[in-house]
Amino acid sequence: MRATLAASSHGKASELNAAACGKRLSAQAYNLLAKIREVDQLLRQSGYWATRLYETHPEVCFAAMNTGVSLAEPKRSATGHARRRALIDGRFGPGVFANARALVANRDAADNDIADAFACLFSAERIAMGEYVSLPDPPEVDSEGLPMRIVY
Repeated sequence: MRATLAASSHGKASELNAAACGKRLSAQAYNLLAKIREVDQLLRQSGYWATRLYETHPEVCFAAMNTGVSLAEPKRSATGHARRRALIDGRFGPGVFANARALVANRDAADNDIADAFACLFSAERIAMGEYVSLPDPPEVDSEGLPMRIVY
């Protein structure tokens, strides 16, 4: 991904990413590049943040919440959403998802965005308690010496 940070177009970013790792870059990923550049610069300039910022992935978090078993149903399907919502309510308390949904307008966040935020909260709690798992363990480091890992 680092190879794509200097790209000024989706086409160029996708080309650079394909050369670096064999995969083209999605439009969704390209639209995140400006923010990724900001975080990358912060991490390279600040040892403080480099040791305190963690990357997580909602589906990895949901698998961990589900006793290590990945959820087969897509998160946008009715069954997939219901499974994720049950895991959230089981972890954070009955009705917590419904309460969050009532507080956040639909135009500001979709149900799956709220569910993903709870999944990341699951990992944030584990990180705060020092009980997180790193994938891989130990993490690899990139060309800047920054860890490349997903934690949950």
